[in-house]
Amino acid sequence: MKVTTMNKMGLLFSVLLVLSLGFATNLNTGTITNATNELARFICTTIPMIIFLAIVFAALLYGVAQMLPADQKARVMQFAGAAMVAAFLSALIYILAPSLMGILLPSNTNSFDCNNY
Repeated sequence: MKVTTMNKMGLLFSVLLVLSLGFATNLNTGTITNATNELARFICTTIPMIIFLAIVFAALLYGVAQMLPADQKARVMQFAGAAMVAAFLSALIYILAPSLMGILLPSNTNSFDCNNY
């Protein structure tokens, strides 16, 4: 069975829609304080895990690529590079998020410290 690009995009959109609805129902965002606390909790707990998994995934891809022929090796190395970029961008978000939230939000609603989560 051949899957067309349109079917892939529809499936991806459907999965993202279901996931976003699931996350939307879990969050208690009645006030701006609750919303910022949920965002801070997400950044402090989930982003480090994403960074770790992206680096491990990139290392595994790099190791597997060494055993492949040249044309396949190039493709796998490209995916490994993309995983490292994802890890780098996640680390950048993790580092800059407290400063950005401190700038954008009033000081009385923002007590962003990852040691609290």
